[in-house]
Amino acid sequence: MAAHASPLPPFDTESEPSSVGPRWTKWLQRFENYTTAMNITGDARLKALLLHVAGEKVHDIYDTLSAEGDKYADTKQKLSAYFTPKKNVQYQVYLFRKAVQEPGENLDTYHTRLRILAKNCEFTDTTAEIKTQIIQSCSSSRLRRKALREPDLTLEDILNHGRACELSEMQATGMETGSVATVNKLFHKTGHKNPSRGNWQPRKQPTNRCRNCGGNYPHDGDCPAKNKECKACGKLNHFARQCRSQPKETEYKHHTNKKRTQTPKTVHQITDSATGEKTGHTSSSDEAYVYVVKTDNTTKLPQTNVTMMGVQTLVLIDSGATANCISETTYNKLLPRPTLNQTDTKIYPYNSTDSLPVCGAFKCSVEKHDKKTMCTVFVIKGDGFNILSYETSKDLGLIHIVTAVSGQITALADDLVESHPELFKGIGKLKDFQKVEDELRKLQADDIVEEVTGPTP
Repeated sequence: MAAHASPLPPFDTESEPSSVGPRWTKWLQRFENYTTAMNITGDARLKALLLHVAGEKVHDIYDTLSAEGDKYADTKQKLSAYFTPKKNVQYQVYLFRKAVQEPGENLDTYHTRLRILAKNCEFTDTTAEIKTQIIQSCSSSRLRRKALREPDLTLEDILNHGRACELSEMQATGMETGSVATVNKLFHKTGHKNPSRGNWQPRKQPTNRCRNCGGNYPHDGDCPAKNKECKACGKLNHFARQCRSQPKETEYKHHTNKKRTQTPKTVHQITDSATGEKTGHTSSSDEAYVYVVKTDNTTKLPQTNVTMMGVQTLVLIDSGATANCISETTYNKLLPRPTLNQTDTKIYPYNSTDSLPVCGAFKCSVEKHDKKTMCTVFVIKGDGFNILSYETSKDLGLIHIVTAVSGQITALADDLVESHPELFKGIGKLKDFQKVEDELRKLQADDIVEEVTGPTP
């Protein structure tokens, strides 16, 4: 049955015309990997499968190029000749020069990304170009200074030194914090971090606990809960775990007839073992919501293609979602595949108390046209629809919130006056004149006023 499943998405012939050549080459390589893995042979089967999987638009293009008796190799050669001339080398070089090491991206991943981009640039010396780009655009100033101080270093030397720097930084961070990852399951009390062994001065033993944030009191500075909104009652200057607007329980519980105000798990701190970057936080609420993950009919939903890790990914624009989610199937198609980090964030579908199975999370840049943003993406187990959150959609210019609608009201009024001039002349119709006549008759009957039959003397 697996042989009948669509192995690849149809080839997109319209988006990013300047890169259609490299994208076709990459798509064709994946197609041939699939046919080899599935042991699909036979010229007629290969040709039919290529045209079927590539999609209707590619099939229409081939119909204009085909000749009687074309075999699989002829079909592949004609389509490649059609798409390849559209490769804009200067634009590919521009994309290569623009590629910088992203926050949270390790050196090996950055090097792999540059290798992929360099394939389409037709460099005379690809290794030298990649070495120059790493020196100019890497995030480590230590690595850049060493490369400039020793210009005879090869690309392999720079990569080895960069790996050593990243490893030593990760190990030093683990030693200084005392733990690589700390995840506490919280009930009505919050855990607190032990003092670091490296403190120069011993801290005074606290005698009280703050009634607003739950931490040690007195504080060294402002209370962490100052100007913060409570997730339980919406009031300012205290955290939900210290909220006094509702009775405390020994353990937070979810009720089907009650709105969820707390999560059973809260991340105290998680340090990314690859980069030393903190991916957790001390928020009293660590959950996110999405509108829809699976649906039978998505044709009428707002969908678009975005570039994620260099791969075109179809996503649903969800103005009600607070998290970016992709399916496990989509994650497996990313190249290079990012490392998943541990997360205790829970993802809830709309109006549901059951959280989705989260495999992990990673940070990456998401691009659409000329806009780019860094965001956290959660991977949901199984196969479902990919969702772009409100914040990410707004950063990419895909959502615009309109708070005031102004139409051509003046022009419309002028058109109405011009079309019906007889309705806008004189004093117009007097409404409820009968009540005025009744009042005049009453005043006249009471001899307060009298009818005038001639001019006033």
